[in-house]
Amino acid sequence: MFIVGTRGVLLVGCLFLIGCSSPEERFAEKIEQANVNLENSEVRKAISILEQLEQDYPNQPQVLENLAFAFIKAEEFFEGAFYFNQLAQRFPENSDYYLYAAQAWLNAGDLESAIKDYEAYLLENRDDWNTWQKIGDLYLETNQASKAIHAYSNSSEIKFNPELDLKATLLANESGNLRQAEEGYERLLVAEDDEIAKQAHIGLIQIKHKRRQWEEVERLMKTVEKRFPEALNSPEITQTSADYKQFKSAKEEEASRIQEEEERRKRLVDEQRQRAEALLAARRAALQPTPAPTPLEEEVVVPPSQLAIDEVATSEKPVVPQLPAEEAPPPVTAPTPPSSGFQVALNNARKIASTNSQTAVARYWDAINMGDESGVAFYELARLYYKRSEFSEAEMTSLEALRRDPSSNRYLITYLNVIKKTKAKPDVVAEIRKYRSLYPKNADLILLLARTYAEPGGDPVAARSLYDLFFQTAPSHPETDRARYEIRGL
Repeated sequence: MFIVGTRGVLLVGCLFLIGCSSPEERFAEKIEQANVNLENSEVRKAISILEQLEQDYPNQPQVLENLAFAFIKAEEFFEGAFYFNQLAQRFPENSDYYLYAAQAWLNAGDLESAIKDYEAYLLENRDDWNTWQKIGDLYLETNQASKAIHAYSNSSEIKFNPELDLKATLLANESGNLRQAEEGYERLLVAEDDEIAKQAHIGLIQIKHKRRQWEEVERLMKTVEKRFPEALNSPEITQTSADYKQFKSAKEEEASRIQEEEERRKRLVDEQRQRAEALLAARRAALQPTPAPTPLEEEVVVPPSQLAIDEVATSEKPVVPQLPAEEAPPPVTAPTPPSSGFQVALNNARKIASTNSQTAVARYWDAINMGDESGVAFYELARLYYKRSEFSEAEMTSLEALRRDPSSNRYLITYLNVIKKTKAKPDVVAEIRKYRSLYPKNADLILLLARTYAEPGGDPVAARSLYDLFFQTAPSHPETDRARYEIRGL
């Protein structure tokens, strides 16, 4: 009876103490109990305690965090990722929760969810080169090549990593983004790692070869020959070298032919000039009287040409000697300059551009190889590529046209319209804004930016403001009526 009574007293005392403990103390006791269970590998008990705490004390980061780690320890990664994601959303000041959530999604095999949490983390931590590299790997694994290139480039830009930069460059080259691949290869030409520098030289040679930029090919080939002679046996270099030699031989033959033609033309001009001078001299001599010889004069041996002139002078009627018909001098008229080889090749391309685009592409490259200083062949070829839905090539050629004549508005607008097919909308907007800062009064740029903002998912308010600016800047613009129709749809 005593023992029972004593136990009863003790039990009542304990209940009294528990009832009198504060909520903070009870909360701390439960947390401690859950931690002890986790240390003893009694994970399910810990989870049960923490789940009850989560119900009793909602929105407590300590409970949610312990619960997330407990699920991770129990290898229940979906639940762990869920709680880390909840922590990140409820407490945005600690963006590291997104990293924990992303890793949990990866352990669960959910790559898309991991990417979303990494993206959310990078919105607040854009200088984290390591996370950029991780998300780049995930983009690559999920066949999002363009995003992978962007992520790798960001990582290498924050902390230069030649291997990662080369990976992004090779990926850009494989996906057809030659402009970005070219920029990457050029950066890596001076890499300290010989293997990386060699790959950069070979890749850049291939791009220059594809564009038929033979002077650049020759310059790079000389560097490879000195620095990486073993690379000359690679299939890429061998084929490029053979094509370059063929081009150089054809160019030398063409130069020789042009030189021979020029020398022949000069020779014919000189011969015609000499004949004209001889004919004029003969006419003048025929009109001069022959002086009578004086006895004191010595006998003079007269050359046959002079005898012919004397005979003409002594005849009853002056006769002008005639040259053979095939050698007669041409009439004195303003010479018509012959069409240049470039113009001929350009006209040949234009004739078939609408009926045989594949052959027309080759004809345009023929013209470009002869020297397109004005950029017109690059411009027309870009439009042809665009019609063929070959947007990467269209971007490259339109940019080449713009480089040759930066003042051409049609080149600029064509280039900006092309990159709407090859770049993300933020990049397109940034590019248009860059040129607007150079040409703030350019009505076409204002209209193009307005239409970009007016697209689905854009900014209708900004679009309307830009449309109004366009109407003020160019009230007589040919696109004014169409723009007024468009703004009604905003």
